[in-house]
Amino acid sequence: MGTRTLTGMRAAGLVALATMAACVDHDELALCPAFVEYVIVYDTLEATDPSGATAGAAAEAIDGVIGEVRQLRSVAGQRYRTPIDRLEDVLEDLDRTLMSFDEGDEYERWEPLVNDTIDDLRIADDRVRAVIRPACLAQAVGGSPIGSDDESGDA
Repeated sequence: MGTRTLTGMRAAGLVALATMAACVDHDELALCPAFVEYVIVYDTLEATDPSGATAGAAAEAIDGVIGEVRQLRSVAGQRYRTPIDRLEDVLEDLDRTLMSFDEGDEYERWEPLVNDTIDDLRIADDRVRAVIRPACLAQAVGGSPIGSDDESGDA
């Protein structure tokens, strides 16, 4: 191969690389790390057995998730606004309910009043994941989408 051909191939490669870089949605570069942080905090909360928690401890945990949702919203594009806002509304409703109890009230006291809201929270979380996960595509290692609960990557 001649030098001219190799230089032409390099130039074509650089043009293709620059074109691909121009197609990247730079907002989504910030979105995906915020989405991962939200998923970690939410999944940790979801995996926690609430039966030993007081209303105050549960409200504190919910506040942590609300913080991650607000961070996610701050970097998310307009197309994600509705599901993120709905998620935050449900979390705030849950937080208000928990805050209406004494901080030391045990799970048995506040559990009946939050069950429906927790169901709404799971639905809102599923919706946020369904709209954001495709934008984040696949993790660099393993190939499964960020926030996926299964190996197939299906939502």
